[in-house]
Amino acid sequence: MGNGITQVCSHAGEPVRRLMGHASAVCHLAFAGDGSVLASASHDGAVRVWNASGECMAVFDMFVGSIALSPDASVLAVVLRFEGEIVFVRLDSGAVAKRVGFDRPLRVRFASTYATIYVSQDLSPREQPLSKLVV
Repeated sequence: MGNGITQVCSHAGEPVRRLMGHASAVCHLAFAGDGSVLASASHDGAVRVWNASGECMAVFDMFVGSIALSPDASVLAVVLRFEGEIVFVRLDSGAVAKRVGFDRPLRVRFASTYATIYVSQDLSPREQPLSKLVV
């Protein structure tokens, strides 16, 4: 929503939960594979990580181009909009586990294991595997 509120809806489109905390429009969402964790990124320069109860578990100050959560919800991948790199954050500690530079990364997602990422470098829907990482 444009007011910084993230509204989570069921498959039928019914509102399930409203997550409040962002000061500006939410521009990216990422769910963990099991649905236990949601990450939201906003134009306010914050990435928030929420649990299934709607509690904000962590806030990271980062202007992002894309976000992704590992299938087991242990790692958050963030494409930094202005730095040309992807940052991997361990959610158990909040520590940056790794920074990887890419030429114009736009979008990131995890494969079925957290060790493989796919990065799109243009606006086409095709994604290319660029790196296998152990974070």
